[in-house]
Amino acid sequence: MPHSDSPSRSPYASEQPSASPSARPTQETPEGTLELYLQSLRLGDETGVKAVLYPVGREFNLDALIPIDSYAIATKQVLTTAEASQYDFVPAPEAGDVRLDVRQVYEAGNDEMFTYWLRQVEGMWKIYAWSSWEAPPKKPEPPLGIG
Repeated sequence: MPHSDSPSRSPYASEQPSASPSARPTQETPEGTLELYLQSLRLGDETGVKAVLYPVGREFNLDALIPIDSYAIATKQVLTTAEASQYDFVPAPEAGDVRLDVRQVYEAGNDEMFTYWLRQVEGMWKIYAWSSWEAPPKKPEPPLGIG
């Protein structure tokens, strides 16, 4: 696996729509695992979500599908030992883990940033942590009675 000490950045223009069934992603790459996870959220498929999480058997409750229209990986970072040691959560990040900063666009048009942490486990990439960035500001509502 290629190793980088600095994050690689890609423009938001690389937003990914839902993948077609003939192009089914796999867990052979962090990006493929992310795509499987987001597809499962879109479909309301809790089993599919759990299949990409680490550790195996991790609790996850998906009450309804999440209408993600597209996403873009803004930053991909392969962690070094020094970078991994800067984080304090469980499971603790390790050298070789991957951090993806992702902009998710919802069907309603709003978007939100997430960070996903992935680790290669028995040849497959698994999501072991994620977090939402600060909630985006709401779009202003038009004033009532104008129009």
